[in-house]
This record gives sequence, C-alpha cells and structure tokens, in this order.
Amino acid sequence: MSRRPRAPAAPDPSLPPDEDATRPLTPAAAIDALLARLRWQLSYYADHFIDGDGSWGQTRLTLALVVVIMFTVISRLFEQITSLWLFDWAIDQLLLRDLLPERLLSLLNFFASFASRQVLRHAIPPLAGMAV
Repeated sequence: MSRRPRAPAAPDPSLPPDEDATRPLTPAAAIDALLARLRWQLSYYADHFIDGDGSWGQTRLTLALVVVIMFTVISRLFEQITSLWLFDWAIDQLLLRDLLPERLLSLLNFFASFASRQVLRHAIPPLAGMAV
C-alpha cells in the first residue's frame, strides 16, 4: 500500500520568518503553487478511490451508480421512443386520457419511457464495467 504524500508543514512561528516567505508571490509562482496543490489533491483522491479503505467503498459505489444513471438518462435524451404500448394501454384502461391535461400525459409518457428496452439497454455497458 502506498503512503499518502504529505503537504508541506506550516512554518514554525517561533522561528524568524524566511525572507523568501515574506516576499509576495509572482503570478507565475502562484499558479505553479496552485497546480502543485491540485496535483497533490488529485493524486490523493485517486489513490484513495482506487485502493481506498472501507469508507471510500461507499463513495466508489455511489459514483458507479451515478455513472450508470447518468449514462442511461443522457442516452434517453437522444433516443427516439416510438411507442409505449403498455403505458398507452394502462392510460386507456384507467380512462385517464380524458381526465389528465395533455402536458401531464406527455410528462408521464417521458418518465415511463425510461422503462423501455430501448433505453435500458444503455445501462448494460456501465453495469458490466462495474461488475468487472
């Protein structure tokens, strides 16, 4: 298991200040310091995300499920659903087509379209990747 790289320690206030530390940073030095901190933070998160302990396991699972859901939702937005015969049949049997406004019916149709085979097939690749 690799050790986590440590951030530089804060200067000791009992020591006289370093001349370099009191000098204001140039914009290039500030950007370099920011990029070094960003690289350290990303490597810290990547290390714990991949090899992490139990508390990071829930984070990995949550992120994997979010990826599966986002993959399915985004694919649904580009998918043309031709017909939802079961939804149409249920609406007709319950006589809701005459009772509900057209906009509400189209909204219900949109949410029901997530349960179609055309959309659910987009969840298979990320689920297979998560299983591997």
